[in-house]
Amino acid sequence: NGLWIGTEVSLMHFNGSNLMEFTQAEGYFGGETNRDAFLVTQDNRLMFGGSSGLSIFNSKNTKSAFQPKIPSCEITGIQVDSIIYSPYHNIDLRFRDNSFLVSFTPISLSGRKEILQQIMLAGLENNWRTLRDKHTQTAFYSNLQPGVYNFMYRVSNDDGRTWCRAEISGNITVAIPFWQKWWFFLLLFAGIAGVSIIAFSIFTRQQNAIQLKQEVEKRTIELQTANKEKDLFFSIIAHDLKSPFNAIIGFSDILNNDYDSFSEAEKKLFIRNIHDASENTYKLIEKLLDWSRAKTGRLNYKPEMIDLSVLGASMISTYRNAAAKKDIVIKSLFGYHSKVYADPNLLETVFRNLISNAIKYSNPNSEIILSAEKSENYTAISITDQGIGIPPDAVEVLFNIHKKTSTPGTHEEMGTGLGLIVCKEFCEVNKGSIKVRSTPGKGSVFTFTVPSTKAE
Repeated sequence: NGLWIGTEVSLMHFNGSNLMEFTQAEGYFGGETNRDAFLVTQDNRLMFGGSSGLSIFNSKNTKSAFQPKIPSCEITGIQVDSIIYSPYHNIDLRFRDNSFLVSFTPISLSGRKEILQQIMLAGLENNWRTLRDKHTQTAFYSNLQPGVYNFMYRVSNDDGRTWCRAEISGNITVAIPFWQKWWFFLLLFAGIAGVSIIAFSIFTRQQNAIQLKQEVEKRTIELQTANKEKDLFFSIIAHDLKSPFNAIIGFSDILNNDYDSFSEAEKKLFIRNIHDASENTYKLIEKLLDWSRAKTGRLNYKPEMIDLSVLGASMISTYRNAAAKKDIVIKSLFGYHSKVYADPNLLETVFRNLISNAIKYSNPNSEIILSAEKSENYTAISITDQGIGIPPDAVEVLFNIHKKTSTPGTHEEMGTGLGLIVCKEFCEVNKGSIKVRSTPGKGSVFTFTVPSTKAE
């Protein structure tokens, strides 16, 4: 059944295609074998004598007769810090205890000295790792991520043809730290959201407090300014009312005491002076009421579309007699159906004050021109006179009640300057503004703006 060859350390068998070597690892104990130390028994057993002893096996199954002895292997323990765990149970480790030492032992029943050891930590490694030192019996793993691991160990003493495999029967589980768990993220999100809400609430309250403080300070300043303006306005009115009331009282007292001693012409003069003084008093009171309504917010602002050509004709009719006393002609250049959007009462008050001032400061035999220029959203209305004009330093403070100036008219008409203050207030209520251009000795142009149409 083939060719048998003895060597100094083994027995070789060649069956025509394969060559097998049998050593002590396969159960051959003969040592050096000579050519004549061979015998076939009647039951077909083969007997080989060698320097170390006699080997007998069944010739019909040489493969099983010299089958290599498979080594055994065992995982003996798992050590975490100073605690040793059994490999036959599940091991649960805290995330801080993510390092451990595995101990294992190979046991070879053959005489071979070479042992092949391989290890693998499932969950960390995908392939077997060969231990270079055959005497190594431990494996250390450190800084493992949270997860489930299983240690496997195998041994071979025939160059990897047959293996002994061992693995722990339980799993090694490294716990997930609490900051990586879903409930921690939920709590963290809730905490951040809560802190954000609280911070936003505190910030909002602080901003509201700051805004309220600013509003209070602003309102306080406005009230203080309004009180100062009110006191100043009343002091001006009180001062300017003295003259017309003195005239009324004086002329009426003269007529009351010496009525029969005066001629009819003198009586009419006294009556005319009383009338003029009464008219001036009425105008002052009217301006006081207008200013008071503007400052206290009691203006009944009801804007509507107003035809400037109609309003201009009405103003010319109202002031025709006053202008005629100086031979002044008032002309309206308002186009037909030229309209603006404003409160009619406020707009008429502005016209009355500006036309009255224009007559007061115009030279005799001159003209007063009413005109308008329309832009996209606003209409600029101008009242131009050919009067004495206004000095540049007076123009700068013309609409400032704290720096009120008053100049006599061309016929020594007296004024308070309060009419322009009222004009400024009413123009602003009508969503517009007012300004003046003036050249001393040539005249002035007062221009104020009002919306052309109702805002969308």
